[in-house]
Amino acid sequence: QMRVLLFTSLLTACGSPGGTEDFTAVDPQPVIHAMDAIDLEPLIAWIEQPMALIDGQMDCPALTIVEQTSDSIHEQWTGGCQLADGRSITGEIERFESPDGAWIVGRDFRIYDGDDVLVGLDGAIEIIPTNDLWLVDVAAATCGAANWTCSQGLLGLDLNYTIYPAASFPSDYDATVSGTVATEFGTTTLDGAWSIDADVCSEEPASGLLSIHQGAHHAISHDGERACDGCADWKFQGQEAPRLCHTIR
Repeated sequence: QMRVLLFTSLLTACGSPGGTEDFTAVDPQPVIHAMDAIDLEPLIAWIEQPMALIDGQMDCPALTIVEQTSDSIHEQWTGGCQLADGRSITGEIERFESPDGAWIVGRDFRIYDGDDVLVGLDGAIEIIPTNDLWLVDVAAATCGAANWTCSQGLLGLDLNYTIYPAASFPSDYDATVSGTVATEFGTTTLDGAWSIDADVCSEEPASGLLSIHQGAHHAISHDGERACDGCADWKFQGQEAPRLCHTIR
């Protein structure tokens, strides 16, 4: 299923450009990177199931329970160790979860295979529940999840999301996002809103708009409820461009 990053894979042009403008030189990479970067599922996974991303072992990273009650837990994982398969872990992660909210903080947290970084997290990701609505605040640099490999460098995120209703995420929900994405390829500001309904379309959002600014302006329109083909309408500087298609990871 796709999320708005949801275009986590290659996007290719399909269809024909509107008007007489020549779009052969228009670079779709800012759009691709923005949609990859704002994928919600990897961010939520950092909070809800970090050990699945870390793929560690019982004693590495070392777990310390800072505090625990009947409905909350505050824990810390510390690196400085090597896994049986040869990977090494440095830095630390601190995590808290309760009915009132959840957060994770990475402090120079890295997983290495030799000199290659496989997973990284610096900064914070926080979920603030308000009844059926989740506010998700991200001020972090991360890599290693399905949407952004560490070979692409750290993905810097300063983003605010809403998810509603949270109970049906990730299969049936509405989301908004606004903020900034920074990568080795440039800095992008964006705003967007979309609706996911896997029963209507599992290839893309049922509907939604994404506005992306990186020097030029790109507008992406999702229409899965009308044409569930994994392609989105694309406007470049207000002019119709070829539709962008993707495959789902």
